[in-house]
Amino acid sequence: MIYDTSIEQPETQTGSSRSERENPVPLEMEAIQEKVLAGERITSDDAGRLYRSLTLPELGALADAVRQRKHPDKVVTYIIDRNINYTNICDVYCTFCAFMRE
Repeated sequence: MIYDTSIEQPETQTGSSRSERENPVPLEMEAIQEKVLAGERITSDDAGRLYRSLTLPELGALADAVRQRKHPDKVVTYIIDRNINYTNICDVYCTFCAFMRE
């Protein structure tokens, strides 16, 4: 599973690492991860549990598994969506711009 307890975890704010916790891989967490890997939808509560329970690399690996399933190409891109406004004078009067002046 993605939840790898063999990697030494950094100290948390409470001073205990994941390996010192009683049950590092609860069955509930495994079930949620299996749902994600199987392509099933998870609830917002399940997503919150993953966020609070997994380390950033573990959560990233789980997200990357979903990305690979949906987009198997080796190329990953992103876009920075910018709308450059050359002036704050508008004659359209839509509600798109927060800084529009008449």
